[in-house]
Amino acid sequence: MSAKEFFTRHWHKKMDAARPPRLHIVLFWIVTTVLAVWLISQRRAWGYQEFKAWAALIFGIYVILRVFLRPRDWLERLPLQIILFLMVFFTLLHAEGKDANRLVNHDRIRTWNVYHYYMGAKYFDELGYLDLYTHTILADREDRNHLENIRKLRDLTDYRKKRVADLVPEERNLEFTDARWRDFQRDLRALLPRASGPGWGNMLVDRGYNGTPFWNTYGAALAETLSIRGRGDRRLLCSLDFFVYALIFLAICFAFGLEPALLFVAGVALMPQNDHRFIGGFLQYDWLAAIVLGVCFLKKRMPIPAAISLGLGTLMRLFPLVLAAGLAVPAFRQLLREKRIDKFYWKFFAAFVLTGMLGLWIGSWNARGWNSWLEWKSEIDVHNHEHVYGGRRVGLKHLFTKPFGYGPDDGHFDKRRMLKKQKPYYWAAAAAFLALFLAATWRRGRFNAVLLAMIVVFALLVSSRYYWSMIAFLLFWQRNDEDDEEWHPTIFAGVAVFFVSWHLWRYIPTVKDFYFHYIRFNSLIAMLFAAWALWLIGKDMRDVGWLARPERALRRMLQSPPPEEETLENAAPTVTPEVESTPDVAKSEDFD
Repeated sequence: MSAKEFFTRHWHKKMDAARPPRLHIVLFWIVTTVLAVWLISQRRAWGYQEFKAWAALIFGIYVILRVFLRPRDWLERLPLQIILFLMVFFTLLHAEGKDANRLVNHDRIRTWNVYHYYMGAKYFDELGYLDLYTHTILADREDRNHLENIRKLRDLTDYRKKRVADLVPEERNLEFTDARWRDFQRDLRALLPRASGPGWGNMLVDRGYNGTPFWNTYGAALAETLSIRGRGDRRLLCSLDFFVYALIFLAICFAFGLEPALLFVAGVALMPQNDHRFIGGFLQYDWLAAIVLGVCFLKKRMPIPAAISLGLGTLMRLFPLVLAAGLAVPAFRQLLREKRIDKFYWKFFAAFVLTGMLGLWIGSWNARGWNSWLEWKSEIDVHNHEHVYGGRRVGLKHLFTKPFGYGPDDGHFDKRRMLKKQKPYYWAAAAAFLALFLAATWRRGRFNAVLLAMIVVFALLVSSRYYWSMIAFLLFWQRNDEDDEEWHPTIFAGVAVFFVSWHLWRYIPTVKDFYFHYIRFNSLIAMLFAAWALWLIGKDMRDVGWLARPERALRRMLQSPPPEEETLENAAPTVTPEVESTPDVAKSEDFD
């Protein structure tokens, strides 16, 4: 049979199987078409922030309507996918088109990001984590003295701002050969005109280069291959994230389908914390691709690829370790109830550990060897301690750097003093969130347990804003914890992913201080996570009859779950006296 005959026959089968669309689905088509046409037609009339606010609102409405409407076949689903694709396309065109045009036609890059990660990775052998800023000033003095008006630098040993004269050495590090020093000066000369004097003044009091040694290994290899001095190489270097975005989209299509992939792209693109970050940087979102691949492989019940992907994400940014640890809850639950652990968990944790060990070794492929990991740990300890006081941070602890009840018009306050004073309240709140996480995860399956681990990330870590692109993973939440169920959104996903973005885009123009923008964002995330966990706990209490008969419900919670069908991977063949066979074996995983 030729390929043409195969596809023709396949198409005829699909046409014969399709039924006329139902009336409520047709009405959904009409509503979404009207919303899409209105959004597309108004994009030039609105300002940048106003457009993103309306787009987030419309996508949120789409998700909520989609919760109650489930297409039954391709004929009902195809028009929705076409309408959604057009909405996402024009949203991206309006939101990111200018940045793409600046990169492709005007050679404009995100100098701040490229300076730290390109220069930091390429010259890590000579500079380590502490000397990038001081040697930038020293190299410029010997060349064109473009930065002569810079008066202060951040001392990366303690993160305090100090005078240039007190930090910059008289001579360069001994690790620099003459050839490498000339390369450093040439690369710096290519970057200096791309930012103003005040821009460089702000860059040199940032928090330095802090990529992990593992990230540094391949970041340095790319930096050595693609020169920042040549226009072609520079544009390719700052376009690498496009390949990352394509990988993310294809992976989600593979695991969940086209519709959730489009909604995920829209959700990430419309988040205020990602504003003007997608184009022109140097591998800004490779960690997101690693987590997405891990989540997609979990959906497909592929423990080893999932573990490798999340292991790579951990080696890039560390916090994905918490997401992977979310699997420990269902594994421990099974051990407690059945005195055994499925092969899925053994494979996952073994592959995760082996990936981590291999990544530690790869991270030592530099002139500093294994000491690079010790240097990174010392640097990241200082970084994490000071990071919480920044202006655009996400994490529960960041909320406690502000007095309760203070607003943007209530005057100045000392963040360090306030956090020290309110630290007992923070630890009490963190303990409450951890308890909510454990209680909400106890009866969840593998996939949902990983998504719920975002609560732990929020409770214990304070991260840069763009890492919270991962909140878009809530679009993948599974109602029944069945790995093979068809994707269907929940109301919580629509609220968390799109309505939070809508609220923030409406709030941003009213307050100039970015610190209070992210205080608002942290507050919303805290309330949503608490409400989400409480709703899941309430659902579990209802299912086991806790409210009606507490003692009976407690026994039921502690007993093994009822037998269900298990995957062949975890099934153990048995032999009956009459006939040798491999019967169905009880499934103990992924119930709700």
